[in-house]
Amino acid sequence: MLGVACAAARAADWDLSVDARAVSSDALPPFSQGGTGAVRYGQDESGLRLGRARFALTQQVGELWSVHLDASVYDNQAPTPLAVTEA
Repeated sequence: MLGVACAAARAADWDLSVDARAVSSDALPPFSQGGTGAVRYGQDESGLRLGRARFALTQQVGELWSVHLDASVYDNQAPTPLAVTEA
């Protein structure tokens, strides 16, 4: 029985991606932060910014089933910085 269980085990598939942005702005503070500017980043937000970091994991469970988890971390301007987008 143990041999059958070991033969059915499979390695997990995983994926990691990072979206980074180099920002240089001299614009007014954006509307989303209470300012009057029309662009996303204002003059005090120049530098390297995280757009999104994503981690996905898929693991087979037996012959017919699999478990999938997909989570993302967004920049500090998102209402919820960490989100599980699929489970």
